[in-house]
Amino acid sequence: MPWQSNWELIIGDFHARHAQRYGHAHPSEPVELVTLRVRAVGGTPKPVFEELPAGGEEVSAADVGEQRVWFEGQRGLRPQTARLYEREKFTAGNRLAGPALVFQMDATTVIPPRWVGAVNRWGHVLLEKP
Repeated sequence: MPWQSNWELIIGDFHARHAQRYGHAHPSEPVELVTLRVRAVGGTPKPVFEELPAGGEEVSAADVGEQRVWFEGQRGLRPQTARLYEREKFTAGNRLAGPALVFQMDATTVIPPRWVGAVNRWGHVLLEKP
């Protein structure tokens, strides 16, 4: 039912529809609102991504060390050394070889062994298994 700002009209409409559907109504009884569905449609501006400066494939500026991590292999879990990177220090064109972990404020990206990550001009890390 479309929204009406007058509750008396809404409750009256409810009783009328109830009588139409079920053959009776009790307009003197209170009405309890159990489920309310709302649908809203609106527009938002498209996100604007800042382009990163070009930096080439070298990623040492974002490298913050290494850590032993466990990855599933053909012979089960085994430890490997993964490079650690801070995402906000990436530049366009950086390439990352797995195993690696990329840290940012709200997420961690895992680059498994034998996978490669490439940073595009908007800072997205595109992963592929060559």
